[in-house]
Amino acid sequence: MRAAGRGREIAIRSALGAGALRIARQLLVESILMALLGGGAGLLVGGWAITLLTGALPDTIQYVNLKAIRIDTTVLVFTSLVSLATGILFGLAPVFRAMREEIRDSLASAGRGFSSGHSFTRSALVVAEIALSMVLLVGAGLLIRSFGRLTSV
Repeated sequence: MRAAGRGREIAIRSALGAGALRIARQLLVESILMALLGGGAGLLVGGWAITLLTGALPDTIQYVNLKAIRIDTTVLVFTSLVSLATGILFGLAPVFRAMREEIRDSLASAGRGFSSGHSFTRSALVVAEIALSMVLLVGAGLLIRSFGRLTSV
């Protein structure tokens, strides 16, 4: 949806002589950079959460090496690869859309807002985002409740 809002900018770049490969490269680099920054932020929050949760564990828990609880190299590599794949996958959609549109049509319709197709896509993305957020919230609540029960045992 971010690229749909930038249709006019892409059309102007094309009109000024930017090639399709150059525009595709710019959109892919932006998408990959955002995905990698998001993955890095997730790893940072995960590291803080590990520190916070291991600090909250009571000393009465036996047979647990608290120093062994950390972000593994495998997790780091997996997160980086998933972030990269996500950036490429979701960066290709705006590239294909930009390559398919005519410059004249993009410049003519840029000030009119989104068409009904974009409105449906935007609504579907919002619904999916809310549904995934609810699943995440319920899962986090259950995890916290299980952790509370575990510490009481």
